[in-house]
Amino acid sequence: LATADYISEQHPNATVYMIGGHGLKTALTDAGLSIKNDEHVDYVVIGLDEKVTYEKLSIATLAVRNGAKFISTNPDVSIPKERGFLPGNGAITSVVSVSTGIQPEFIGKPEPIIMSKSLDILGLEKSEVAMVGDLYDTDIMSGINVGIDTIHVQTGVSTYEDIQSKEIPPTYSFKDLNVAIAELEK
Repeated sequence: LATADYISEQHPNATVYMIGGHGLKTALTDAGLSIKNDEHVDYVVIGLDEKVTYEKLSIATLAVRNGAKFISTNPDVSIPKERGFLPGNGAITSVVSVSTGIQPEFIGKPEPIIMSKSLDILGLEKSEVAMVGDLYDTDIMSGINVGIDTIHVQTGVSTYEDIQSKEIPPTYSFKDLNVAIAELEK
């Protein structure tokens, strides 16, 4: 949603080549953007696509080389799945970035735009919310970057030991979400 809103505000009726799932496609089309399967577009948008192919990456690479603005929904290089940690959106994005020598603009976590937009939509102040997540580099940093409290849950990518070495630690860190809820309700 944040990516679609961002593009439609910058360039209404833009043409987009996207790599991603159904939710991303719906958000882009609902925002009035035109999805094209071609390398001559205004924007390339990359979201997580578990069925990504060489051809999809090739079209994205050619479009960026042809001058399309390059946007990615988030830089997560790995994501936790039942089988273990698998390639995330950042890994897919890196193929196009390395191939073109162009860095994408990230709209999702940890960039402040997504959190600021969420606060506006919900009509909430920073003091009324906290960002909860298991990955320091995206989840926790998104809260830090926008100035809200952060709650690290130790059930995913970043361990408690990992966050101890960070320059800016999360506001809180808990074993899991149930413990976080119980502790914060006290």
